[in-house]
Amino acid sequence: MKASQSLFVILKNNDVELGYLSQAGGSNTWTSIAQSAIPVSGDRQGLSDLDDALEKMLFQDEGANKRWSDIHVIASERWLQSLSVPWSQALLRIETEQAFLRDQFLASGVMLASADVLQIGDGPEGQPRLAVLYPDQLIQTLRKWSSQLGGALISVQPLYLAGWALLRQSATRKLSRENSSRPPWRMLALSDKDSVTLVYGPIGVSAEHGIIEGISHRYADLVSDELGGVQMAWRRFALRNPHFKALEEIPVFNVSSGSLAFVSQDDTQRPGSALLKMGIGDLVQAASVMTGHPLRLENTAPGWKSWHWLILLTLLLTVFFLAIRIGFSASEHRNLASKISEIQRITSSLQVVKKWSKEEVNKFQSINRAVRDLNVPVDALLEALIPPKDIKVAVLGMETVGKTLSASSKTSSIKLTGQACSTADMARYVAFVSDRKPFTGASLLRHEFSEKLGRCPYKFTVEAKWSD
Repeated sequence: MKASQSLFVILKNNDVELGYLSQAGGSNTWTSIAQSAIPVSGDRQGLSDLDDALEKMLFQDEGANKRWSDIHVIASERWLQSLSVPWSQALLRIETEQAFLRDQFLASGVMLASADVLQIGDGPEGQPRLAVLYPDQLIQTLRKWSSQLGGALISVQPLYLAGWALLRQSATRKLSRENSSRPPWRMLALSDKDSVTLVYGPIGVSAEHGIIEGISHRYADLVSDELGGVQMAWRRFALRNPHFKALEEIPVFNVSSGSLAFVSQDDTQRPGSALLKMGIGDLVQAASVMTGHPLRLENTAPGWKSWHWLILLTLLLTVFFLAIRIGFSASEHRNLASKISEIQRITSSLQVVKKWSKEEVNKFQSINRAVRDLNVPVDALLEALIPPKDIKVAVLGMETVGKTLSASSKTSSIKLTGQACSTADMARYVAFVSDRKPFTGASLLRHEFSEKLGRCPYKFTVEAKWSD
């Protein structure tokens, strides 16, 4: 097995199974490496029970676990909740889509957290669409567990999405009876011990992975009579949706056993054809080709945004620039100190008072100014200029202005150039520098707005002063 092989996690209603696909005889073979039961909690969530089950499996196949890199999760409706939402103009714009979806889930009695993720499927305008709720707590649990394995959580998708793809792939194998008026992949039933999920979508709509219009999830005891429980759920669904009564039969995929059968609204039941013998490996294979489907949550690992890298690069350049300036300043200071020592040695040996020329006076005054400019509290200044984390500002450059002599004090100042993500951040930073020691005040000299700067479009110049 290669080090880059993907690990698949199947979250069923009452248990979780780990495994991988491998090539054998020209086809993909499913290998299950670990399995653990999950108690059914009262709230039908039981994230703590899931966390315990995942922790137990960390040590069931410890040698193989160390080889996983990409981890993909296929979850039942116990863990991901789905809802068929009506068509709305709000779905045409990203900025209004999420607010509309949240309102729809809240109206259906589903509680949402601010960090929960909502995905919506494709479909023609004017028709209902299917939306999926990915709870943030579930994603965090899976992400932490994936990190413990040494891998990364790459994707999470509903189990019925893989089942729908599997039935679409099998459409050419004549799933329905010869006298069926409609093909059975219009609706699919997924049975999993204590629940049945009916997935339905339109016929004849062109889409890369097929369009799912909605689902009907119902809890039922399927252990004693699986097909009978599915049949009862279908009848109840058909009562609320009369246009589905025309379907003569629907395929039923048993998630636990991987078997396929067919049921009708009457008492007729028949097993799946030998040519359609399916298993969990077929389901996982169908799930693995659903990359890019809008209902699937992908790239779940947190990453840095572009403006994070921009600020980091700016800070590194600023530190590099300051280091060069400090190095040059130290070199100039040594040269000036050497010249001053030489001048003092020469002047101390003179026995008469020399009358300096205007040119010599100007030269010595320029040397004195340079010495004063070098007497800058560099460490204190750099410490005072670093913005706090809640102010999105990057310092781009700094230069000393010099000292202003007055009767009462000697005032020094510097000019610094920065970049801010908003005018509020810019103003807060000026106020921040003004209150920091050794500065006695700071003022904004100028600022400009440029779209070329990206997420942080404001460039500004600040003058900060301190007293000797």
